[in-house]
Amino acid sequence: EETTTGVKRLYQMQANGTLLFPAINVNDSVTKRQFDNLYGCRHSLPDGLMRATDVMIAGKVAVVAGYGDVGKGCASALKQAGARVIVTEI
Repeated sequence: EETTTGVKRLYQMQANGTLLFPAINVNDSVTKRQFDNLYGCRHSLPDGLMRATDVMIAGKVAVVAGYGDVGKGCASALKQAGARVIVTEI
């Protein structure tokens, strides 16, 4: 399983005895955390925004909340697409 929600469900199933087969928690693996979160967002964010809004990103101001692996990937993608990027972090 590669999502946090899916992993939580599998742990619940294991706890109440309804998990009928072995499952692998890929979500918490180092490789997913370091590569998928950073590089996956870098690819999918601009594509999803442009498809959903039919608006070009270039020239827009984008605010990214947080600068973890996902935030870094998003900020990088938006900048590469031509946006002026502002990052907030607490």
